[in-house]
Amino acid sequence: MGYLIVFDTNAYRQLTYKKSIGETEELLNKIKKLEQNIGYRAYSSPFVPIELAYHLCDKKDPAFNSCRTALVANYLHTNQFNGSFRMLADKESLIAAYLFDVKQSPHLDLIRVIFKMAVDIINDNTFDPSINFICPKLIEVVEETEKIFLETVKVTLKIIDPEFDGTNLFKDNKNKRRKALRDLQKLKYVHIIAQNLVKKAHLSLNREIDQDELNHMSREIFRIFKAPIILYHRLLYKLVMSGSLNLHSKGGKWGNWYWDIEHNFSIANSFIDYRIPIMVTDDKQIVKNLKNVYKKARVYVLKDYLDVIGHSN
Repeated sequence: MGYLIVFDTNAYRQLTYKKSIGETEELLNKIKKLEQNIGYRAYSSPFVPIELAYHLCDKKDPAFNSCRTALVANYLHTNQFNGSFRMLADKESLIAAYLFDVKQSPHLDLIRVIFKMAVDIINDNTFDPSINFICPKLIEVVEETEKIFLETVKVTLKIIDPEFDGTNLFKDNKNKRRKALRDLQKLKYVHIIAQNLVKKAHLSLNREIDQDELNHMSREIFRIFKAPIILYHRLLYKLVMSGSLNLHSKGGKWGNWYWDIEHNFSIANSFIDYRIPIMVTDDKQIVKNLKNVYKKARVYVLKDYLDVIGHSN
């Protein structure tokens, strides 16, 4: 039984920190050989290239250079010799496949163009990805995705605090907030999150669902996708504790949670292509969550992973 390796966005950025494109090529060729020697195979979460490429649409973005090199690493790590690449499904596709046996890949064409951009960067170090024709579409996808996520969070928070005004939670009512935090610690709302996922899947395919079906399907969705749903639940706890909904606050960076949740969905299945999925990340919250959910840890921090495959600096 082999392992399927998934780096998150920041793992690629850390791996290639201060490296040139040429150095990145050399490094990834070495890592792939080491992985092949022990039966490991790298796949990409669909939102890793999307998240990295988003930062390349503005040369003034402070993350422009690091994301440029990280995107090259993501491409080199997951591409195959025949020109294709190994890509996992997003959460909507995973849920639709489980509930309805429907296969869909809504972002595949966009990712093909993004990886073509990575090839252009490799072939021409002066290539400027910010002028790529895909940038308007990429920006639209990212901003619309985050907008939908924000609205979903608001709906769930309204259930937790019926007086939620869209910004403030349990305003001037510390006792109710303390009770809500106790409920969140007991994972009281995980099935609400799962029900929202099931409802969204039915709505996207114009299908109806009764309450009994919804209850049954939501229990199954939570069982299968426990790690990302608990991570989502943890976000709700943090927001209630903070007392306000600010997904883009300087201190909290709540918006980053969306991408972390998406990456967790990508590895939620016990087996993918007959392999056990392992995430590589230095995000402490993700590491803690995955270790708590799975009996056997399905996560490495980057340094430990490089040690496991035999890579020495």
